[in-house]
Amino acid sequence: MLRMFFLLAAALLSITILYPQKGELQADRSVIMQDYNAVIRSLEIDYEFDIIKDSLRVKQHFSKETEMLTDFTRIFAGDQIFFDSFSAVEGLEAFTMVPVNRGFEKIPVTVFNESNDPGGGIFYDDSKSMSFVYPSLSKGARTELHYTLLHQNPRFLNKISFQSYLPVLNGRFTVKVHRNIKPVFRFFNCEEGFLRYSTWVKGQYVYHVWETHDVLPYKYLDSDNYSILYYSPHLSVSVEEVRLRDTTIRYYSDVEDLYRFYHSLLPSDEGASSPGLEELTGSITDGLEPRGRAKAIYYWVQDNIKYVAYSEGYNGFVPATAEEVFARRFGDCKGKSSLIKKMMEIAGLKAFYAWVGTRELPYTYSELPLPSTDNHMVVAYRENDSVFILDGTFRFIDFGMYPFHIQGKEVLVGVDSDNYFIFNVPVSGPDESIVYDSVNIQLAGDRITGEGLRSHSGFNRYELAHAMEGVKPADYNRRLTALFTKGNNKFSVDTCTFHTLHEHEKPAVVSYSFNIADYARRVNNDIFINLNLDRSFSDSKIDTTIRYAPVVNDFQYSEVQITRFMIPEGYDISYIPEDDLIENDIITASFRYNREGRYITLEKKLQYRFLLLQSDRIKLWNQTIDRLNASYRLSVAMHKSDNQTDKK
Repeated sequence: MLRMFFLLAAALLSITILYPQKGELQADRSVIMQDYNAVIRSLEIDYEFDIIKDSLRVKQHFSKETEMLTDFTRIFAGDQIFFDSFSAVEGLEAFTMVPVNRGFEKIPVTVFNESNDPGGGIFYDDSKSMSFVYPSLSKGARTELHYTLLHQNPRFLNKISFQSYLPVLNGRFTVKVHRNIKPVFRFFNCEEGFLRYSTWVKGQYVYHVWETHDVLPYKYLDSDNYSILYYSPHLSVSVEEVRLRDTTIRYYSDVEDLYRFYHSLLPSDEGASSPGLEELTGSITDGLEPRGRAKAIYYWVQDNIKYVAYSEGYNGFVPATAEEVFARRFGDCKGKSSLIKKMMEIAGLKAFYAWVGTRELPYTYSELPLPSTDNHMVVAYRENDSVFILDGTFRFIDFGMYPFHIQGKEVLVGVDSDNYFIFNVPVSGPDESIVYDSVNIQLAGDRITGEGLRSHSGFNRYELAHAMEGVKPADYNRRLTALFTKGNNKFSVDTCTFHTLHEHEKPAVVSYSFNIADYARRVNNDIFINLNLDRSFSDSKIDTTIRYAPVVNDFQYSEVQITRFMIPEGYDISYIPEDDLIENDIITASFRYNREGRYITLEKKLQYRFLLLQSDRIKLWNQTIDRLNASYRLSVAMHKSDNQTDKK
């Protein structure tokens, strides 16, 4: 099956059971020291907001001390720091304090490797990292890391995290602010009593301090459409305004401020289009009604403009012009949006730049009206009361489909320099993406041979089209063997023919023949065969004794699996499993068996109606998987008829 979801076990740092805690985020220190291989003894992050020579300066100081509690130290040797083109690293120092007699010997890190570190975002991403290895780690050793980030643009500041991949025994977070600077602090996932806050004034500066202790490590891991920001306690620091000698500079307070900043970075649309772009747009839209013109433009950009991400500094936010993208035939999400928007306008359609954060980011604009709420750009096209989102980076999805990585999120749509609106992206239902797979099978010894017709629509078509892109026809059978896994690990596709694959607004359809060796089970005069050739999610039960990631599904979808089996000559059916229905708000699954003449058919329908299952839903998830597996295990039994036995 093609559908993938993320079940990432965080057994890396070991704790196999959840101990009594002070809260969801903290535990008794004695428990922590007993059950972890290492701890962060001290984590200190200090922000300085100051006015130097009538301009704003922001510095961030970072200090971390980690202690090795056991001889299991190798996994903690590597470390890294992150920055980007809007920040500079100063005073970097890392070293190991090795126990010697009654004291410690300091052994410094001498090699730091800088590299680009692109993350998952495609809106702004010029991340860099500095990686290094602590020397001479052993039980009782302590590592220390100290550095300063000079933030060259106060519009892009790092969040302060109160949690780490190891327990944090003592965390202290300080913000020192000049009295003429108005900061904004926004807290996320901080339960009552988790932080102790204090503040005071000294000279021209106001100090804000938050302290916490005995913080447990991350409970979950990241996945493509879900990050630790959803549940991990953190603080976003930003500047609302700065009062300088002759003026007041406004940064971020509300969505209006954010939109003004975004709009200031947009390319001018006043210039005339090139004859080539106008000619192309006319040739693909001529004679079409408005929606037809919008479709033609969207599909042309999908098919002809390659996605290439390049971001450095403000280029991570500033779209390339439509003419640049058209001439190069490549662009990132911003550049592709520029081209779509310009072509729509040439065709007489009104389209808008739009900003959105993918499902990896948890924020709404009212919660966090900052650039860190967004990591993607699209085009919004309004037709009557409908808003269509056109994502040039999402190949193989049809016009009118909302890309699954932004479903359920808010889109900030820019109308003009002063006006915008927020559009909530709908979540597609399971009937909008369907895999239909109908096969006829028969026995040849203990081997199954069969022929099938398979159709993928919606996002399932998108997945199959992506999976087959660039595959040579000679390799089709091998690729489909991996994608259409059935029965056991001896499943093999023998032949295949695609009727449609990369055509817009048509399901991807393939007919194929296959065989499965050693599948039927024979006992004396009986044959047992399981008609559940596809067993979606059968091995997906979660071990709740370890820490785990949430269950993340890219999109809701349905599967229809029809298996029609020819009863071998001389055999009668001795057992047919009963029909079954599993139904809850996560999954609906029905199993229906039907005999007609020499054939017995299993019609199985499954619907997956979730995008995210957190810890409170895991019990139901596991119960559902148990129910599915109970039905998956049932086989049809056949007995050789008496007259056939006598003849033998």
